[in-house]
Amino acid sequence: MIFTLFCPNYFHASAGIRALYLLGEYLVSLGHTVFAINYQDMPFKDKPPVGCRMRFIDSKDIQKSVVIVPEVLDIKCNLPILRWVLNHPGLLGGPKCYSENELVFYYTDEFEASAKAASIDGVAHELCIGVVEPITNQNKKRVFDCYYCGKGESDSSHGLEALKVTRTWPETRVELFSLLDRCENFYSYDLCSAMNFEAHLAGCNTWLRKNSEWVEYVPDRIDRYIANPTRDRENVRRAVAIIEAALT
Repeated sequence: MIFTLFCPNYFHASAGIRALYLLGEYLVSLGHTVFAINYQDMPFKDKPPVGCRMRFIDSKDIQKSVVIVPEVLDIKCNLPILRWVLNHPGLLGGPKCYSENELVFYYTDEFEASAKAASIDGVAHELCIGVVEPITNQNKKRVFDCYYCGKGESDSSHGLEALKVTRTWPETRVELFSLLDRCENFYSYDLCSAMNFEAHLAGCNTWLRKNSEWVEYVPDRIDRYIANPTRDRENVRRAVAIIEAALT
């Protein structure tokens, strides 16, 4: 099959962007042709991952294919669309309801209900790809707290001495995990961020700000967020089979 993937510039600190690029790579590894169109020039961006095999083209050069778009993108297209819901529809932009030519997939069951509500026929399928590297806890002495705003807003209830983690600091994934290895409490104002999971996985006491209270973050199905190429490639293969059946 031929796919056209709409994606922003690559940015290592965004789990959603990492997921889009991984999807493209898994499709290529399964023998499919994948064109990519950059729809947003991120203010902070990295070079595409080493070995990226997607072929970047201009939007005017799009050809007959299955078009892959994240939930944040509002697109009008006569081609079949795979709408990948990486967050609740409309929360960060994009339409709240999808058109009849869109086949809807959601990243995890956290978005299942809202994805099905946005789908014109009430049907949506799970497509989960692990985006977090396996983390080995180095058992370093935990000497400070951290906080993260992300898509949320701070009310300063995390304490004045906590270090602020942002999308650009620490600058690399290696530096981020080194920081988390020494962090005791990780306070997050973003209720839906892979950063929360990464802090939990690194051994931090992880807290989310909900209704003006700090609630301990305890994720379920932990393994699904951790990169597992064999499992993730199979998840993509199953998604392709659903698409093929829908188009026949």
